[in-house]
Amino acid sequence: MAYSKKKEEKKTNWIEVDCKFVLENDIQISKITFYPIAKGKLMAKAQVVLNDLLVLDNILICETKDGENLYLSMPANSYKSGDETKYKDIFFFIKTGIPKKFGDFILKQYETNV
Repeated sequence: MAYSKKKEEKKTNWIEVDCKFVLENDIQISKITFYPIAKGKLMAKAQVVLNDLLVLDNILICETKDGENLYLSMPANSYKSGDETKYKDIFFFIKTGIPKKFGDFILKQYETNV
C-alpha cells in the first residue's frame, strides 16, 4: 500500500496529453506525458506511448546553450572510452525523416501544454 500511495503522489506533477498523431504508416503516438523539471538546461522529462502498446520513457526536453530553442535528448546508456564519457541511444529511428517528425511533434505538444 505505501508503494502505491508514493507512486500516486509522484504522478500528480505529470501532464498527460492524449493524441492520435500518425508518425509513419501504422505507427501512432497515442499519448505523451510530461514531467516539468526546469533544472538548469533540463526543462522536462517525457514519456511517449506508441500504438497504445509501447512506452518510450526518459526522453529529456532541454534548452540549447543560448536558451533560445528546445531539443529532445533520447534515452541513452553512458560508457567510458578512455577518459571520455560517451553515450549510445537505447532506441532510435531507422527511417530518415522520422526523428525530426517525432521531435517536432513532441516539442510542439510540450510548448502547447506545459
